[in-house]
Amino acid sequence: MNYKIQHGAEVSVITLEGDINEEIRESLDEIEKELKSKQVVFDCEGVRKINSIGVRDWMLSLGRLANRCAVSFVNCPEVFVDMAVMVPTFTRGRPIRSFYATYVCEDCAVERTLLVEIKAGQAVLPGDCVCAKCGGKLMPDEELESDIRFVITSA
Repeated sequence: MNYKIQHGAEVSVITLEGDINEEIRESLDEIEKELKSKQVVFDCEGVRKINSIGVRDWMLSLGRLANRCAVSFVNCPEVFVDMAVMVPTFTRGRPIRSFYATYVCEDCAVERTLLVEIKAGQAVLPGDCVCAKCGGKLMPDEELESDIRFVITSA
């Protein structure tokens, strides 16, 4: 797992790139050592795959971090949200502030992932829901409503 930390006065943003797997422990240990902020935001857009060994190491590290600082997640890909739904302790009860959801064109069936933001306990759905290929209307897949409900109630 590759990562980049942007240290701010109040908040550190950790951008993740790669897989949450058996090789993540070293990166997580380094992240824990580098962090000094009381608030940490994980930008998870670059997370591609997640396996069970990675989940274990992720949850152990996240548990230690959550004892030291406020943690939240942004730009979470579907694989991240799916794992959080299957393993509710995956985020240690910390909020997912935004996540990607699949939208499908009603006319040509092209799929597109769009960012859904959570603000003040409400989902802010993307405004641009037009298919770039045919101009048809993009509709959310059937999991979006349950994902929103989970993300809002799990934090």
